[in-house]
Amino acid sequence: MKSNRISFFNRLEDTDLLRKIKFSATPYEASYEFKDQKVELSLKPDDYDLRKFNVSDEKALWNISKDGLFLRRTIQIKHPELLFDDSGITDRNSILGIAAVCVSTESDRLEVFGICELNSENDAVNIPFKFELSPGKYRGNVIIKTILYLVENNEEQSRFPKQSGTVLGSLDEFHMILSDDRQLFPVYEVSEPDSPLWWAVCNWSDIEEDAFVSENIAVVFNNSHPMYKYIEYTSVNKDFNKGYLAEIMSSAIQVIIEKMKESVEEWDRIVSNATFREGTIAFMIKYMKDTFEWDFSSPELTAKTVRAHIYSRMMLK
Repeated sequence: MKSNRISFFNRLEDTDLLRKIKFSATPYEASYEFKDQKVELSLKPDDYDLRKFNVSDEKALWNISKDGLFLRRTIQIKHPELLFDDSGITDRNSILGIAAVCVSTESDRLEVFGICELNSENDAVNIPFKFELSPGKYRGNVIIKTILYLVENNEEQSRFPKQSGTVLGSLDEFHMILSDDRQLFPVYEVSEPDSPLWWAVCNWSDIEEDAFVSENIAVVFNNSHPMYKYIEYTSVNKDFNKGYLAEIMSSAIQVIIEKMKESVEEWDRIVSNATFREGTIAFMIKYMKDTFEWDFSSPELTAKTVRAHIYSRMMLK
């Protein structure tokens, strides 16, 4: 049964204040750190809803579970004084806060990142800010809300909220998709001098129950191997070879697919019309099969269709 929000005080959304205060914000920018270097990521808006965007890595190296994610933007409020007094949403002597709230039901996580505080005497607010979604804490989709909340209201007689932390409204909201179809499988690195350059991890016990995370399924790169320089993306590495990386990813994915086929009953469900719980290995493999039109009917067609997709996604001729 759907519940309706009941509020006994005006929130920002109940007024015309969002227009009057002239709130604006720059688009989010995304990056991660790799070997003490900042690597920029792309944020690609949805074709039908500009409040949704995909985090995308052109080099297919970023892994949210290993690398985390830094997000930054600048917000501006030209007339913050209008938020205060009788025509606003709190008393004149109150203190308001602005924060970014990140909610991920798939990750079972909620975090609040403070941005700034303001009062009725503030001039125009122009605040650049940055926050981090830490490695290993997020996966799937994240909703990011920029909110106004009450820091302090010491008025004895007030018709406005007095409880610190009360959310007084949302300035904007975005839906961020963390799973990047350029990096189709979890990827992480190890340092093992006597091991090969790469291998596949197939540690699942039940693809319909086990999560699509690096502990269960992954492509591993060995940064101690002498040929690692050809798949290591940094701004100064002239040896980096996108074709070599694409071929490794294609081969690893085929190894994983063929391993899954060993369980005939589970595989028959993958290629049928069965549905699976979101976030599981089975859900993701079926999603890739249906969305990218991969043909798993034979090893040679698996190799062909997977490579066609991987090479096109990595913008290789």
